[in-house]
Amino acid sequence: MKYLISYAILSIILVLSILTGGFTDFPGITGQAVILNPGAVKFELFVMSQCSYGVQAENLMPEVINAFGADLDFRLQFIADNNDEDLRQICAIKYYPANYMDYIMCINKNYRNAGAIWRSCAEEAGMNVNIISTCYQGAEGAELLSKNIERARELSISGSPTIYIDNARYNGPRSAAGFQQVICSVNPDLSGCSVQLSGTAGAVQGGC
Repeated sequence: MKYLISYAILSIILVLSILTGGFTDFPGITGQAVILNPGAVKFELFVMSQCSYGVQAENLMPEVINAFGADLDFRLQFIADNNDEDLRQICAIKYYPANYMDYIMCINKNYRNAGAIWRSCAEEAGMNVNIISTCYQGAEGAELLSKNIERARELSISGSPTIYIDNARYNGPRSAAGFQQVICSVNPDLSGCSVQLSGTAGAVQGGC
């Protein structure tokens, strides 16, 4: 009898999951990052992948991401630069939401030569080169980029880097500590607020 009850419960869960789309929220099925913490502070970084100032801003992010973890809803967005590396990075974000920053940090060491090193960087980051290649060279990559461009146009963004924290434009010091200060002004109880991050010595100046 207990087995019949168990099967009945599982059947109900399965039906409810299908009706509500519950199974589509698991990472790896849709290729989209899933925000597991609805209270996370939203951080949007808009860049051009081969803009030196955008690269500098990207290089600050691993320290911030590591400090805040799931409390930070970090979104890397691309402005209408429309070069191959923008497309490769946006495809990496879709298919490898957990480790795309490893790929980007590798590219940023020699971003002017991205076309020659992207395959080795993808392999180093544990990515399937064929998946990235098919995506960025096809309609899929163009569609993903168009969605980014649409978001940038909504906010009238034209410069790289541009930063929005909690849906407000950030104009403070471009440093890990500067980002931390604003994130913690939104929610001072986050564990990342007690971590000492790099100050203005690593600040980014200028834009493309």
